[in-house]
Amino acid sequence: MNQATGQVAMLNQAALAACAAGLAEEALPLALRALELASQAAPLESLASALSTFAHVQANLGEFETAEQVHQQALLKAQESGNGPALVRCFANALMAGVLAFDELLAGGKTLLAQASSMRLLPLAQQANSLLDMSFMSDAQRAILRLNVGHALMNAQRFEEAGRLFHDSLQLLADSSSEVLHYSAAHALCELDLRCGHLASAQQRLQEMLSMRSVSLNPLQREDFLRTAMALCQALKEQEQSLKYGVRLSQVLAEQAQKRQRAALQIRAVRASSQVLLAAASEAAGSDSRRPEPDNPELAPR
Repeated sequence: MNQATGQVAMLNQAALAACAAGLAEEALPLALRALELASQAAPLESLASALSTFAHVQANLGEFETAEQVHQQALLKAQESGNGPALVRCFANALMAGVLAFDELLAGGKTLLAQASSMRLLPLAQQANSLLDMSFMSDAQRAILRLNVGHALMNAQRFEEAGRLFHDSLQLLADSSSEVLHYSAAHALCELDLRCGHLASAQQRLQEMLSMRSVSLNPLQREDFLRTAMALCQALKEQEQSLKYGVRLSQVLAEQAQKRQRAALQIRAVRASSQVLLAAASEAAGSDSRRPEPDNPELAPR
């Protein structure tokens, strides 16, 4: 690992950690710096990861159109590199961004646009389906990719396939100590049960999520939970409880709006420089000197 590659990896990790903590606006300069370094000297898999991280931050800031375009670039570079872990990361992040975009459209009452978004994401989910059990992946990584693919399939109303992946993820997490991952799997199954009309099962999953009191949720996770809980209470005709969840959701959304307003200044400030870097990244030649031997022949470029 050369110096540039190490710096890119550290900046990517810092940006992703900031997003996970609900601090996407703080992640933006980190992701931009990683992209700058990767465009200059890092090998293709590092460039792919930096592009994917930058797109992930954009999605967390609500810039979904930009995120989708940059994720396409990231996937192309990952495929060119033949690097399995980079390709899996890029697919996972791209699917997550697509799911966030769907949720945003649906929450805004734009049902037809949400459906179109889900169908646009479906081919990506089907491609990622072939990567679910790559040999280099840990059980936690397999579970995360299954959750992301499952969400995309669920949004496209492929409920049976999504359910299998969600249940598989729970089995893979049986020995995991990560409460956040257990929570994510329970939430996915709760949402699936709700969409399928299995209200008793959804209610049981909701209680399971409520029992995980030590799990620290970021703002997007809190928003997702409150939307699911409110919708379930409405389906169960529990109007008073639904109203309580609705009030809390309004507070979370107001906080998110304030953050996005602050982040808008940063987005405008970095837009010009990011466009230059993205253009440079798209023209990266990927010559033999930058192209490592594929670490997994199943993912080597054809």
